[in-house]
Amino acid sequence: MTNKLFTFLLAGIFIASAALSWGDVEPLVKQTQNGIAFITGGVGTDERAELKKVFSEYTLRLELANKKGEYLSRGQVSVVDSAGKEVLQTRVCGPWLLVNLADGQYKVTVTQKDAKKDATITIEHGKAKLIVIRF
Repeated sequence: MTNKLFTFLLAGIFIASAALSWGDVEPLVKQTQNGIAFITGGVGTDERAELKKVFSEYTLRLELANKKGEYLSRGQVSVVDSAGKEVLQTRVCGPWLLVNLADGQYKVTVTQKDAKKDATITIEHGKAKLIVIRF
């Protein structure tokens, strides 16, 4: 009985800590921050299939991968516009982040564990942008 109770409590702590570590970002839930629509996810083929259905609604598709090309599912993303204003700051809970940015130039910074990568992108009217950040 004691072992079962211990296992149950340990599982509860693990689930609660995992939920807290993601904050308020949920996979496959359309969200808005500073007027910028975004969605994150892509863990598994089912999630990627769902996200592919909404590709056309977003101007930026960000993919996180390791150097071998295998998807990474966690990271912190910051998007800063050409005026230096951070327009989006979120965690990703999957290898894909779709963002609907207005036309312009942006600096995208992705932090994965202790590593940080930057990319400068230009969003042009009618053209979706794909960037793959590899760690």
